Amino acid sequence: DNALWRYVLANLYKKCHMYSEAIPLYSGLLEEYGIDEDLLDERAECYEAMGFTELALADVDKAIEVCREDHRAYYYAMRGMIHRHAGNYQECIKDIENYIERYPANAYGYYIKGWCKELSGDRAGAYEEYNEGIAVDEDYPYIFLMRGTLYLEDGNVEKANQDFEQVVAKDTTVESGSCRHYALNFLGRAEEALEWMDKLIELDVDDPGIWYDKSCLLGRMGRCDESVAALKVSLEKGYRAFAHIENDNDIPEVSCDPKRMRQVFLNILDNAAKHGGEGKRIEAEICNIGAAIRVRIRDFGPGIPEDELSLVKKKFYKGSSKARGSGIGLAVCDEIVQMHGGELILENAQGGGTLVTIRIPVS
Repeated sequence: DNALWRYVLANLYKKCHMYSEAIPLYSGLLEEYGIDEDLLDERAECYEAMGFTELALADVDKAIEVCREDHRAYYYAMRGMIHRHAGNYQECIKDIENYIERYPANAYGYYIKGWCKELSGDRAGAYEEYNEGIAVDEDYPYIFLMRGTLYLEDGNVEKANQDFEQVVAKDTTVESGSCRHYALNFLGRAEEALEWMDKLIELDVDDPGIWYDKSCLLGRMGRCDESVAALKVSLEKGYRAFAHIENDNDIPEVSCDPKRMRQVFLNILDNAAKHGGEGKRIEAEICNIGAAIRVRIRDFGPGIPEDELSLVKKKFYKGSSKARGSGIGLAVCDEIVQMHGGELILENAQGGGTLVTIRIPVS
């Protein structure tokens, strides 16, 4: 049966993350045989993995229309996850409520609903969902991890560690969806966490999601350069949940004067553009290091003469560069950063160019 082999081939492409090859095969089968929930399901997953949110949602909507009643909860959960990855948290909550209505004794629904409330700023609501999920189902490790993280952020270390220990006790199999590595890290067992993470990557080295997971773990550890490298691999392999990256809470919020900090970053980026040499290439990164946020901005220009490095943050010092300004920009930036309890460091980058590092305390 040619159709069967086309379906098998499409699934193989999808398994290998070759979504652009799988989608035409699923589409051809849908045109040939009409609406089929399994084909819509598979194609929706491909669309979602490629970042085509609206197309994915359209396929799931059709699947909900034609599926059996006992399959409907699955599609509500699927549609909710697509909304969550797109940053549509209230829409996700609506779908997950439909899932919970059908599976009230399954912690998964409460975990997702709680996470969406947390990402929406409703921490009290998140606690309620995590507590309710644990009350009806104590076998789902991720919900303990999420509640433990909230406890830790609120300074309740004892309760947090109890939840993390629950994760370690329950999550013992190396498989997709494991969260044991995060709990191990929170418990101070960083090397074990990295070993577990590497085992998960070995399951499917081409999975962009697992590389994003490693980036988050390394970010939590404060290993910023490695975190950025893992995120780069994730993006190169096709990770496209950009709203999730933007709203993920691995980088905590910093209490600051946003207008003044905006002035700092605009000034530094302007300097990088002026002095960056041909191509105007600029690199920037942000990560969490313990109790501080670190931002690095690098250009690829000639750098700063060594004898001027200690002077460039002084008011009215213009330096020897031809692209001179008023001489007060970096001095003002330094003052603003210090007002926030932070520090601004200028140095010549290895390989050429100037590297500006800003550290701001989280609290």
